[in-house]
Amino acid sequence: FADGKQCCSPPVQLLDGTLLIPVYGPIGRATSTSAVLYRSTDGGLNWSELAVTGRGHPQRRGYAEPAVLELSPGHLLALHRVADPRAPEGIIWRNESFDGGRTWTPPHRTSIRSGACPRPLKLQDGRLLLTYGRRFEPFGIYASISNDEGLSWGETSWLLRKTPDGDQGYTSSVELDDGRIFTASYAKSSRGITGITGTFWNSP
Repeated sequence: FADGKQCCSPPVQLLDGTLLIPVYGPIGRATSTSAVLYRSTDGGLNWSELAVTGRGHPQRRGYAEPAVLELSPGHLLALHRVADPRAPEGIIWRNESFDGGRTWTPPHRTSIRSGACPRPLKLQDGRLLLTYGRRFEPFGIYASISNDEGLSWGETSWLLRKTPDGDQGYTSSVELDDGRIFTASYAKSSRGITGITGTFWNSP
């Protein structure tokens, strides 16, 4: 999307029409990875300077594969895949914006251990769904649910699809009219063949 910046999650259109593109990559001369946003208020014709959602620190923490969800007008939740040599690998971090993505609270660790891009979805009943590929044993495509706008994700996660190894993830979910959820991802079969998989399931 921009010099040295990669997209991972889809763009976000806020309730006021603003478009946000979450991307990640180095900022300036820094070698660490940071998560940033580009904003457009004219349908994508022009884009603002980047707003940092998670700033990386050399020899410490790097923020990658950000996903952004609007919880209420101007109130945004960001989730990040983080690499931190001083912490368990694959922990998802979160932070919030209360001004439409211009400024962000400091990121904090969640209880989710993934290894691939987190993907949040607001369900019709107001709960938040998080789907992710767990690249650590037990491998698989998992789901967690939050009742407090992503502050916590409970003690239970649900295995949507077992996978033979960690070469999987990058989920995308949609809630259907009948209440079922369809979650797509890439994964390997038991024979080691990589493809796009889909799982229909009912939220608990």
